[in-house]
Amino acid sequence: MADQTKQKSVFAFLNKCARSGATFTTAELNEKMTWTGKTAATYLSKHFDAYVERVSPGVYRVLPEFKRVPWVEFQEIVTQVRHPFAKYNRATYQAVVVYDFLMPLTREDKLRRALDELFFRDTLERRIKEVGLETLANTIPREMGDTDTEYVGKVIGFIDDRIGGFSISHVSGRFRTGAILTRQQSAQQLAKDIPYLIDETTAVVRFIVPCQSSKTTHGVDFELGELPQALDQEIKLEIQRIRTIFFELFVEALVPTIRGEKLIWMLETTPTGQRLYELDLITPRPKGTKGGDSAEGDDDDDSGGDETANSEE
Repeated sequence: MADQTKQKSVFAFLNKCARSGATFTTAELNEKMTWTGKTAATYLSKHFDAYVERVSPGVYRVLPEFKRVPWVEFQEIVTQVRHPFAKYNRATYQAVVVYDFLMPLTREDKLRRALDELFFRDTLERRIKEVGLETLANTIPREMGDTDTEYVGKVIGFIDDRIGGFSISHVSGRFRTGAILTRQQSAQQLAKDIPYLIDETTAVVRFIVPCQSSKTTHGVDFELGELPQALDQEIKLEIQRIRTIFFELFVEALVPTIRGEKLIWMLETTPTGQRLYELDLITPRPKGTKGGDSAEGDDDDDSGGDETANSEE
């Protein structure tokens, strides 16, 4: 019981220092640690190292986090080495590029498999060669003397430093299946087993890509400071490289794998704003219909829909 009393005395002493921010010496701590033959220096280096910081030789300060440590937890750590507080390397990124794919949940498995493929080196190497080294050299500089293998490794290294994975979330929505109708028209359509409003769960696949050139490392605490007013040229260049690599290697590789989906949206978010990319499926006309597979176009065809889409493509 005597030992517990002394332990509580040390606990109260450290708590007081944590709340006041006052420093203490190893000699002051030694006076309170009479329940064991071990010195205060031993406890500070082995048991209390996660709770205190060394200010100068023999002088320490208790971290504010100690105020949240309960007595029961403290009693456990005075008998063995523990690290109750997780330690992190802190960093912030001034610029981040985010991509969100939005599509029906029924396509999630196919999209996930296609994305998984792009996290393997052999798949990436094949995709890079499909795009063309000369094409990518306009985005990721190729040094004189770089072999094809070395340059492919450089492109993969660029991806490796920035794209580590993706997250998937599900959101529920309600959508029209066509043009806006009146209640009477929608009822007539429903009588033909053609719904006007449908409920659909959407899978949102998100990539968060930090710009390494905008990285700032911190000490034990985040240093907020003033928000930057503008992006420097190096960050702008990296943002453009991320966009090009993502579209060339990821987006264009994914689209063929999710063919058949009526509408695909991809939302791009960069420090300069947002842009929505839309892929609207072109439905070919049945053979024998006006403007279908005939090699000769019909100038008086006013349907506009598919022909306009094709001309834009």
